[in-house]
Amino acid sequence: MEPAMTSDFERDTVLIVEDSTTFSNLLQRRIARDLGLKTLVAASLAEAKELVSDHFDEFIVALLDLNLPDAPDGEVIAPVLAYGIPAIVFTGTYSDEVRESVLARNVLDYVTKESAEDLNYLLKLIQRLQKNRSTKVLVVDDSSSVRLFIMNLLRLRNFKAFEAENGERALELLEKHPDIKLVITDYHMPGMDGFELTRRIRAKYTREQLAIIGISAHGSGAMSAQFLKKGATDFLVKPFVNEEFFCRIEQNLEVMEYIEEIHFLSQRDYLTGLGNRRHFFDTAPKLLAAARREGKPVSITMLDIDHFKKVNDTYGHDGGDAALRHIALILREFEAPRTLVARFGGEEFCIILIDDAGDASQRIENLRRRVAASPVDWQENSFSITISLGHLCGPPTELETMLVTSDALLYRAKQNGRNRVEESRTEST
Repeated sequence: MEPAMTSDFERDTVLIVEDSTTFSNLLQRRIARDLGLKTLVAASLAEAKELVSDHFDEFIVALLDLNLPDAPDGEVIAPVLAYGIPAIVFTGTYSDEVRESVLARNVLDYVTKESAEDLNYLLKLIQRLQKNRSTKVLVVDDSSSVRLFIMNLLRLRNFKAFEAENGERALELLEKHPDIKLVITDYHMPGMDGFELTRRIRAKYTREQLAIIGISAHGSGAMSAQFLKKGATDFLVKPFVNEEFFCRIEQNLEVMEYIEEIHFLSQRDYLTGLGNRRHFFDTAPKLLAAARREGKPVSITMLDIDHFKKVNDTYGHDGGDAALRHIALILREFEAPRTLVARFGGEEFCIILIDDAGDASQRIENLRRRVAASPVDWQENSFSITISLGHLCGPPTELETMLVTSDALLYRAKQNGRNRVEESRTEST
């Protein structure tokens, strides 16, 4: 079964119900600064009911003080949940009795107001709720009651949840939805157990692409170890505490997100934000392979800034950096799924287009004119720069060969006066 699509992406407001002006002001500042979300504030149950009635479809989450002057025992929770708004409850002190009572009402979490770390956790939870709206999770268990229980937990935290009653169905759903980020699988299932399912998933997806949490009512160390050896990233014993369940899920997702961010940064040029040489040589072969399959021509353009040393000598290295960022801003207009733009190093950039040959040539000439006509604004100065370009267009051959040819064309453009495009076209044989 697949989840119904919702319009939750349009929700961008946090409801704060708190009678302490100091704390509500702090929440508003941190939510705006750290998350970029809007807030609406109520200081009482009566005000909260009015805001919820008027703005229920705007709230991504509600932050509810458990003890209000006109609602001392959490009476604010029910009317908020009645509108389908996820709620996080906070209070001044922690107790097991209050925690169990609050969590039994189907709220997201129960957070104290005792320290700065509690506030950081609260903000992190709101951010997670935003991310979860586009995060797909697959639950695999032959027990329909267990699947229903876990699916309801996931939906409570905004996940896009899918379910499968066995391993074969799970693999079908993964094939249909390759962007699933987490699989939660039981061990005991007919046909294909959790170990085999984990092994088969790992044959296709790395730990950086997809997390797997094994679950079982048999909580022996051997069971956990086997799941981890087969490729799972975590293990939970049934029955589990809901808070532990969510903490494990969020930690697994955060690890993947950190790795993804590190990978992204490793492929970016720190100054311009464009792809760097590593990104270029990782991506270019895939573009050329696609062009070969489709019988499409490829254009490779090497370009650099004319007299860049003079720019640095005249305006300093900060001025040179401004010129590089200026070029990068213009080059961003080329960025598209079938296009590659990268800073090769120094003042040199490279563009690969899979396109009609005539259109690509015109776009490259337009780029040259655009740069020449748009001055670089830097501090109190404004100065002009030009670029020289070597443009090769034709059927895809070896990447290194095409780069050498394009670089030779760039050198010819420099020799022939700069601020020009030197072009070479080859036809399919």
